[in-house]
Amino acid sequence: MTSRAMDYFYFFAGYFRSRPFHNSPELQSFVRETIFKRGIKTFFETGTYRGDTLRWVTKQDIRLRCLSVESKRLYYQLAALRFRNEAVIFGESDKVLPKVLPYLAEPVLFWLDAHCGSVSPYPLKAELDAIKRSTKRCLIIVDDYNDPEIAKDVEKPDTVLGWERDGRAHMVAVMDWMGA
Repeated sequence: MTSRAMDYFYFFAGYFRSRPFHNSPELQSFVRETIFKRGIKTFFETGTYRGDTLRWVTKQDIRLRCLSVESKRLYYQLAALRFRNEAVIFGESDKVLPKVLPYLAEPVLFWLDAHCGSVSPYPLKAELDAIKRSTKRCLIIVDDYNDPEIAKDVEKPDTVLGWERDGRAHMVAVMDWMGA
């Protein structure tokens, strides 16, 4: 099977089974509580894939501005069909993020998919640097924190959440840059 055919297969194989935030009720609950308790105005995600997480978040609060960036053209095109055009952005996250940061209403919840093992070089460090330079009040959740290559780019997370699904361990790091 060609690479493009495999992409279609994986995309549509799970299309009807929504799996936002790795299908973790613990993480979904954490995100839902964070949105409401912290008064989050913008959700920004890197790595749209099928758009399951984006779709789930858009249903939590209709006033929440939700954006997602996807670097694979096929995934971008398919996910863009599910959402309004402005919700899904095509491009490399470390290039797109600095351009859109000035326009994001605070506070922002960032879901940074560190793309464990699938992208080289990892865009995470550049994403975190851009967010830090912007001085935005935000909460950042870094996916794939259990990968040592990813963990070294995350300075002192405030919280680490972990769970196991389908025999795989998952970890995310949470950094609270909301300020006092």
